[in-house]
Parts: sequence; C-alpha cells; structure tokens
Amino acid sequence: MRELSDDARSWLLEQALDVVPHALFMVDSLQPGRANMLVNTAYSALTGYDPGEAIAPGFDALAIFVEAADVAALDAGHGEISA
Repeated sequence: MRELSDDARSWLLEQALDVVPHALFMVDSLQPGRANMLVNTAYSALTGYDPGEAIAPGFDALAIFVEAADVAALDAGHGEISA
C-alpha cells in the first residue's frame, strides 16, 4: 500500500466529509476566535455560510450556536458554556 501525500490525504478527507449528510466542522480551539479549519456541504446548508466564509479568519464558529455572553465567559476563562 502506498502512502498518500498530505495534499492527497486532505483532498480525500474533504471528499469523504462532503458526502456525510450531517453538518460537520473542525475548529481550532487553541486559536483565538475558534476558527473553522474545515466545514462540509451539510454545514453550509445548515448555517447558510459558504465554505469560504466559514473558514475565513475571524469567523467565530462557536458564536453561531452559543449565546454571546457564554462566548465572552469562555474567552475570559470563566466557566463553561451552557450549550
């Protein structure tokens, strides 16, 4: 079995996730703003955000699903979110 390049592996992962009928997204939780690293087609259909918008720098994926006060508390390091 031959090993795939990083680009081929990334492409294969994106293709596999796009056929999943449920909204999926990967978030970089270690970076400020929790930017999406990857979204699938179902995520775009659910949220209304195009993939380009959803993975753009500054797009806060958590803020879509969680109240602003909970996001602020999480950013400040106080407690957990209630979602």
